Amino acid sequence: MKKRMVLVVMIVVVLMLTACGEKTASSLTPADVAGTWVEDMGDGTDTWTIREDMTYTQSIILTTPPIIETTSDGTYRLEGDTIIIEYPEYDTTSEYKVTLTETTMTWDNGEAQIFYQKKW
Repeated sequence: MKKRMVLVVMIVVVLMLTACGEKTASSLTPADVAGTWVEDMGDGTDTWTIREDMTYTQSIILTTPPIIETTSDGTYRLEGDTIIIEYPEYDTTSEYKVTLTETTMTWDNGEAQIFYQKKW
């Protein structure tokens, strides 16, 4: 009986630990990725405002001369653990594997990772 109780407690602890931390990709929803996310690029910022209606606004500001500021709007979709960004002005898409925590979102295209911080 004592061994069974220890086993049950261990299983509960493992389940609780796996429920914390990163969001699993299969459960990502537009509500999970919605918000304002900022990447500090050293010489500027890349800011994404991602909305639950599957639209976004991206704003890039480069602060080293010449100072450049650009904004674009588009749509996105989620497929499994992937966010697919549609860039209508360039008639192209980009795909990134998403890892999400409460305060960070990481996009990985297989060649590079981009780290965003949630802006509150």
